[in-house]
Amino acid sequence: MALFSSSKRRFRLKRAGASFILFGCLLPMVAEARTLHVDCASGSDEREGSSPAAAWRTLGKVSATEFLPGDSILLARGTHCSGQLWPKGSGEEGKPIRVGAYGSGPLPVIEAGQAESALKLFDQHHWEVESLETTGGTPYGVFISGTHGDLRHFVLRNLVVHGVTGEPKTKVSGLVTITETASAHFQDILIDGVTAYNTTQWSGIVVSGDWLGRRIQNVVVRNSIVHHVYGDGIVLWAVEDGLIEKSAAWLTGLQPVQSIGTPNGIWTWVCRRCTVRLTEGFFTDSPGVDGGVYDIDWGNEDNLVENNYGHDAQGYCAAVFGAEKLTTQASVIRGNQCIGNGRSPKLALRQGDMFISTWDDGRLDGVRIENNTFDWSPPIDAPAIQMDHADFTGAGPNILAGNTIRTGVSRALHVSEALHSERNVVTTAEPSPAAAPCVGPRRFRLVLTGKDRGQLVFLHTALAQYPACLEAQLVVPEVDPNLTYDWNLGQVRLRQGAGEAGLKLLNPEGQIVAQWSGFVPPTILGLVLRHTFGAPAPFAAR
Repeated sequence: MALFSSSKRRFRLKRAGASFILFGCLLPMVAEARTLHVDCASGSDEREGSSPAAAWRTLGKVSATEFLPGDSILLARGTHCSGQLWPKGSGEEGKPIRVGAYGSGPLPVIEAGQAESALKLFDQHHWEVESLETTGGTPYGVFISGTHGDLRHFVLRNLVVHGVTGEPKTKVSGLVTITETASAHFQDILIDGVTAYNTTQWSGIVVSGDWLGRRIQNVVVRNSIVHHVYGDGIVLWAVEDGLIEKSAAWLTGLQPVQSIGTPNGIWTWVCRRCTVRLTEGFFTDSPGVDGGVYDIDWGNEDNLVENNYGHDAQGYCAAVFGAEKLTTQASVIRGNQCIGNGRSPKLALRQGDMFISTWDDGRLDGVRIENNTFDWSPPIDAPAIQMDHADFTGAGPNILAGNTIRTGVSRALHVSEALHSERNVVTTAEPSPAAAPCVGPRRFRLVLTGKDRGQLVFLHTALAQYPACLEAQLVVPEVDPNLTYDWNLGQVRLRQGAGEAGLKLLNPEGQIVAQWSGFVPPTILGLVLRHTFGAPAPFAAR
């Protein structure tokens, strides 16, 4: 290839091209990453977007632009943008495209109205989205999907998603929805610090693969909150190597009349090597059956539900199911605290607190229910451990062992010989502790010292259950004014201070009722709050 003409050398440079020719040498193109600014209050689409002073104005301008690896899209804090944000392009390994916020103050808000979603990514990959609030959209708030290709590396962090409307037509709908279809293959998904609430669509957070094809691989949901949803709270469907941890769901299953199925709080389906741990679920409901908190559903393999706090549900605390001619394998439910569930007489009678069932030629191979505590005082005489019709197969151990069941029902266990029972302790139900008076302007205080995002989740669950009794504070050495918004502190007050990292519960006089260093699991914190204030009242939750 000739690089020189007879009369002069050639010079060419293109930002979007693959190469440039300089002084006769063919060199690879290294595109400089751009940072684009968007100010929906005072920007202009006629500007370059390269600085806050030259910010674009509309989401339409952003959505019409194809971005390259390493680019960033920043929205001005304190502004409201109308429409749907669907920027084009994909990042690459080590160079994701980022969407975030700039400036100081409240999160930028995307107001989707009746658009399909507030934020959309489709057949794209290597994106990281953080520090945004979205409202509106139908049937989605945040929607990530695709039909072909290897689509990997999606990070959703510090988002507030709410107000998704419309009648649910599918369970793969709601506030945050990631789903693969056709020949697409998703992997490497992190959802961290997302608050999702208020929808008449189905789910709060759902990650859904193709259960007849390839599962979505490597999915983590942590430090996230879902509440006030018509269907499910947090769910992983057709996922391989999935984790839900240090998260919470409450007031789920609020659909008035069943139309497309029945919901639970936090659960998995057709999942391989999926774990739910250190979470809290409560006030879960259903217009039909289910209405429980945790569920290892049919088609799962090697699933673990451990050290969770499931309480005050209309239905069960936890379940293991087999169905559709599939065998659910190696299911473990251990170390969980289950208190005050089965509030619905109908659901309590059919399900109990721990529900084991198969149907449509489904099977169970290996069920271990170990070292859980069931405080079971339903409004009807019904067993705490309920095995409906359950068919077992295979060589996996099926064990009910080391559980503590506190109940006053006439028969604590209704299980077959297929489930080997040993070392379970059945005791008389203890009376509910008397609630501390929650009157007057002075309240108990939960004080969290140090930036522990996971612990903050359970300050929010405490405030949701006992708003008349509690206030909460987050104490950090240096106050970042944006932390209030990025972490969606809500009713948690931020203040500057020093001290050993940990959590304290103080009475109105400032005396220490309980204190801990390090992370306090919801199973421990929840029992202390319940002992101090009594059972939470659903009508008081917010």
